Amino acid sequence: MDAVRKRVVAADVSDLDRPENRYERRFGKLLEVYLPIQAPGGRRLLFEDYIRFGAITASEQRLLTRFAPALGVALLLLWLVQLPLAWSLTRRLRQRQREREALLRRALDSSALERRRIAQHLHDGVVQDLAGVSYSLAAAGMPEAAASTRRAVRELRALLIGIYPPSLQRSGLEAAVSDLLAPLSARGVAVQSDIPADLALPAETEELIFRGAQEALRNVAKHADPSRVAVTVHRSNGSVVLAVRDDGRGFDPAALRAADGASLGLRLLEDLVAERDGKLEVRSDAGRGTLVTLELADQ
Repeated sequence: MDAVRKRVVAADVSDLDRPENRYERRFGKLLEVYLPIQAPGGRRLLFEDYIRFGAITASEQRLLTRFAPALGVALLLLWLVQLPLAWSLTRRLRQRQREREALLRRALDSSALERRRIAQHLHDGVVQDLAGVSYSLAAAGMPEAAASTRRAVRELRALLIGIYPPSLQRSGLEAAVSDLLAPLSARGVAVQSDIPADLALPAETEELIFRGAQEALRNVAKHADPSRVAVTVHRSNGSVVLAVRDDGRGFDPAALRAADGASLGLRLLEDLVAERDGKLEVRSDAGRGTLVTLELADQ
């Protein structure tokens, strides 16, 4: 047997259906124990014993009764020792979270102020100068040069809308998204916007929804070559949901991320959405368009 060969104690439940165990059947469930021993003459022997399971259960209960109070006290002391530490760690984590959120808000505020300053500088400087140049060129009988200059002015104004959309603060999200869709419409793309005028979102939520639409439409204009684009914003189950859908060439999001090809703007947007405990999802298939959804808590 293994007990003799390996010199270990072996135990197993008796198989009372076996013929050699027929005399033990009347005792019910038994535990067979085999112990290798060595006789005084050096001969190896096997000691065999049968123990009723009732005796094992009773012994287990006695041990539990004896050690349960001490174990309970030890666990209580351990809990009392760890409670202040856990409370301290929780407080520090909450403090770090508040500090991180404050830093993010300051960064967003600083970014907005800087975008506004740059937009104002460009509008009052370069854009006005180019507009004057276009009038001068037209008056000098150079219509092609004047037309090129006016086209550059339009592109700069579209850029200014992206940097700092005045319509977002002045007229709301619907008007700001319409400004984003205007360049696509000018290229012959059929555009649709479904944003309730009475959405009444908090300023931070409205800003992030706008940035999500801006990044999605920027990628549409640059990569998708669509014939139709639709933007919707609606409330659903305590959340505000932005959806930007196009019927362009599409792509494989998994392959794009595996190749580290996700745009910097999209990665930054993901970080901002994650800070708000929101969700950003991109669904696309080659040749079947793309759907970008951004979901934020309605607060």
